Formats: sequence, structure tokens, C-alpha cells
Amino acid sequence: MKTKSGAVSQARLEGIPDVIKMPSRTPPTGLIHDGRSWMTEEILRDLIAEAEFPDSVEFRIPGHLERPYDAPAGWMCVYECMFTEFGMNFPLSPLFLQFAADRGVLRVN
Repeated sequence: MKTKSGAVSQARLEGIPDVIKMPSRTPPTGLIHDGRSWMTEEILRDLIAEAEFPDSVEFRIPGHLERPYDAPAGWMCVYECMFTEFGMNFPLSPLFLQFAADRGVLRVN
């Protein structure tokens, strides 16, 4: 599989896409213990480019006091690794969205 950046790698298991290497990601020097997001505008820009998300998808970086469990109505928290390591992409599967809604993770308007 070839990524947008031109890197070629072997899929880990048949049917599971390769891991996307994020150019702006550096190993963390410490942990954030209060639950804040590691996401930055630079990481998000690289993720959008590397995962080739459609222009129709809206993203927002959580504020300092926002947590995954209190996303605004109509939004849900998704993690970078869902796309870089587990092969998810947009549009998200209706089955996945129903699963998230059933568990209170996706708050509908």
C-alpha cells in the first residue's frame, strides 16, 4: 500500500490497512494527566492529508476543558489512532454510528 506521502509498507494482516506514519508526530516527553487532548492544528492538518479525508468532513480540536465524553450535540470524539492504525475513514459506517449512539458516545441533536 502506498500512502499520499509515497511511503510503501506491508499491511499487518490481510484486510487491515497499513499504519499511517504521521510526519508531525514526535514521541511525547511527558503525559497529560488531566485528560486534555494531544491534538494540535499541525497534527490535524497532517492527519487530514495523510488519511485523505474528504473536504466535506468537519473537524474541531477540543478546548482545554473539553473531554471525549462531553462532545457537543451532533459531534463525537474520534481518536487519531482510529484512522492511522485501525483503517477507519469517512464516511463513518452507519453501524459504527449506531453503536456509538447506543452507548451515549454520539449525541444527536
